[in-house]
Amino acid sequence: MNYLNRYYTTIIKFLDKKLPFYRYYDEEYSYQDLKLFCFKFLTFIKKNRKKKKLTIATYSNKSFEMYASIFPILLSNSTWVPLSIEYPFERLIDICEQVKPDILLFDENIDNKIIQRMQTKIRNCRFIKYEMINNIKLKDKINFDKYVNKISYDNTAFIYFTSGSTGLPKGIKVSHSNIINQVYFQIKSLYNIKKNNLIFGDYYNTAFSIFFDIYFPAIFLGSCLSPSKKKYENFLILDHLNENKINILVCVPSTFERLRLYYKDKLRINLKNLIFTGEPFYLGLLKYVLKVSKSKRIYNCYGGTEMGNWVFYHKCKKNDLISFKKDNLVPIGKPFDDNIVRIEKNSELVVKSKTISNGYLDNKLNSKFIFSKNKNTFYTSDKVIKKGGVYLCKGRIDKMVKISGYRVEISEVEANFYKLKFIRQCVVYLRKKDSYNFILCAAVSLSKKEKKNNETLIRHQLKKYLPPYMIPKKIDIYKSLPLNINGKIDRKRFS
Repeated sequence: MNYLNRYYTTIIKFLDKKLPFYRYYDEEYSYQDLKLFCFKFLTFIKKNRKKKKLTIATYSNKSFEMYASIFPILLSNSTWVPLSIEYPFERLIDICEQVKPDILLFDENIDNKIIQRMQTKIRNCRFIKYEMINNIKLKDKINFDKYVNKISYDNTAFIYFTSGSTGLPKGIKVSHSNIINQVYFQIKSLYNIKKNNLIFGDYYNTAFSIFFDIYFPAIFLGSCLSPSKKKYENFLILDHLNENKINILVCVPSTFERLRLYYKDKLRINLKNLIFTGEPFYLGLLKYVLKVSKSKRIYNCYGGTEMGNWVFYHKCKKNDLISFKKDNLVPIGKPFDDNIVRIEKNSELVVKSKTISNGYLDNKLNSKFIFSKNKNTFYTSDKVIKKGGVYLCKGRIDKMVKISGYRVEISEVEANFYKLKFIRQCVVYLRKKDSYNFILCAAVSLSKKEKKNNETLIRHQLKKYLPPYMIPKKIDIYKSLPLNINGKIDRKRFS
């Protein structure tokens, strides 16, 4: 058996055990419950499959059924597309028009009006409630090994969508091979697999790439997943973390910064692993984390969905506070085994790895990729330097910014401003308040006929097209935006 097969067969072995798979306070399901749902789901697929490879989207508020459906989707050689309940309707349709799902799975508690509107827009797609899967009566048991043996590991296992420079979200194709190589790198370097009873906290929607680094290692280790379902649980995670006995936390630094601002020196946190990713990790926060956390395994990890996710890791230590004082940054460290990296003359990081994805759905966007049989190459657009045997990430060479770990293409936000007919000119920019507080801002001018629109009304209109984190927190309205000597909007005035 090759190591790619071993990923799925290892998970299958857990399905006969009473180990906890999913926990949300008193709501708990075991791996045996996962097995039963897998049987029902694969039976449903077998009866309803009209073509070899299906595309299946999930639209859920982190129910057990949604978590349980991902594994059989991959086993059935289908492609999974996570849809966030935070997405506005127009964004959902943009994504569905690109992937053309055959099946869309949704929870009972999802707004029926949204589902009805989606049904009128998405052609040839079956809308299935998870309840229907749960009600399937089983006649025969499923032979999991047959499914494992039929998996095409280079095929797309799932598609994540991120902000796109064209004004539309762009889909990234991640293969089974990308997932499995990524998990093996992480398990080898980050986790003590001798430890059991691991419970992974999940404070991000399933359409956010950090979910990748929570779900797939967790099920390979036979661990429990504990999601947050309410906004306040995402904002201040401590109560959820303690009450669900979470001991593995993967989060963006700004999540922990909120804990620092709220609890100050009173915070005490006991975790087996604490992993930061998705944003710059500053030394001031590291100093605080080292003070309030008992964890001996604190890491800073770097990557991106195109890279399948993490390609660098760094085990944090007190000495970092001295070694990198001038940079005020925790290093992204060194690449995982078998990853090849280099830095171009313009300081751009280039990565060659088995984890590099199959590129974007739109082939026209794949200029940053070099595809090959064993390892793809990706030009990251990140500025990276090497210092003292490790690497530090110094920002971007393009117009992409990070808001609480979410990638935002400035050009996509601007493109959606121009969907509002009364917008004549627009500049979107990032304003820094302090280390972990950045706000997205916009400066606009309106057509001469429009005098009624104000900042509140503009923001309300944008909700039709953009998720909350992509809508500027401050919108200034000008009679006319300043121009440079070439007659273009003078962006430097707003940087």
